[in-house]
Amino acid sequence: MKKKVFRSGPMGSLMDEYERALNEFQEVLRGVEPSIYKKKLWKEGELKSIKDICEHMERAGYGYINHFGKRTGLPVHAIPTKPCNSAVKAANRLHAMFQYTLKTIKPAMKMTDEEMMTTLIRTHWTMYDAESLWEHAVMHIHRHRRQVELFLSKV
Repeated sequence: MKKKVFRSGPMGSLMDEYERALNEFQEVLRGVEPSIYKKKLWKEGELKSIKDICEHMERAGYGYINHFGKRTGLPVHAIPTKPCNSAVKAANRLHAMFQYTLKTIKPAMKMTDEEMMTTLIRTHWTMYDAESLWEHAVMHIHRHRRQVELFLSKV
């Protein structure tokens, strides 16, 4: 068994959990048949297919690091708008988004608990401290993974 490497500090623990959530979601995506990926599965809301969810998650991932970057002086990345036409490509793009996040956030990895709690970040939907923003990012992935798993359990 490969030995787990833990990132240090409060930001490190959040990035570990973010990566874990993404890995779990990517594992679910590996089981999505091509015929199901683009199929309109839900009648309500903006996210009607697994494809919609994956594109939304990628945009959100870049959105989180951009909100954090704007507040902390880190670089900001253009949010992707190109469609992603397969579950495999979606998994790869989510991986690339996370790698970009790790690279961008590197200067902030030494933030203390106090710095995390006092760094306030305004988004278009609410106000977070840095810790809460990244906790939200993790839970966002978990909620959508569950949504996809629930659908796949009924297919």
